[in-house]
Amino acid sequence: MSLPGYIVGYLTPILSRIIFHTFSKSSILEIIILFVFGMVLFSLGISLYTSVNLGVSPYDAVALSFEKKGWISYRLTRSMQDLLFFTLALVFGGPLGIGTFIIAFTTGYFVQSWRFFFKNILIKYN
Repeated sequence: MSLPGYIVGYLTPILSRIIFHTFSKSSILEIIILFVFGMVLFSLGISLYTSVNLGVSPYDAVALSFEKKGWISYRLTRSMQDLLFFTLALVFGGPLGIGTFIIAFTTGYFVQSWRFFFKNILIKYN
């Protein structure tokens, strides 16, 4: 649970130089395409690891718990969580951009869509 922070802290300076060198001359269209591709993979990964019932992170468990109890949808809970932390990062001067804002609003929707897609596949083939 603690290793991702160390891995990100170690790899960020290395990957930042590579990414800046590679994408500094990219057009806005290429950047948007890469962002959308990354968002799809990000939400797919979350939906896969939360759907297999082998444990989830505390951050993801909140939305899943609320959904399981029938209080509120996964999408809405996840969006509220992401927007809360976006606001906290804004207040405390965290590194934010338009991509962070878009991710905060859309991750819940995409993850819920992927989970619905996989649930239908399981129902069809079971």
